[in-house]
Amino acid sequence: MKKAIVFAPAALLSFGAIVLNIILKTFSPLWYAWVLLLWLSGFVMNKGKAWGALIGLLSGVHLIYMSTQYTGQVINIELPLGLIVVIFYLSCGLVIWKRNR
Repeated sequence: MKKAIVFAPAALLSFGAIVLNIILKTFSPLWYAWVLLLWLSGFVMNKGKAWGALIGLLSGVHLIYMSTQYTGQVINIELPLGLIVVIFYLSCGLVIWKRNR
């Protein structure tokens, strides 16, 4: 596993937050907090610490929780996106943990 792969969710969500900010002209501090946590998780996992995946799991769990709330959205994207993030960080954490053992 290349070390740069741990930054993929952070880079994609950073791009998404910037594009949505430009298109919708909205500012959501929660998006930026989660993106910051994903970057922090990537840096910790890049150093070889498997517990950095727990930081990334927080955003996935939050997305899954948000999928249970009714917001009137046409497309409910939070649940699939949350599951993808959780599976990604669990697999990265396990690979790093096995590699360090």
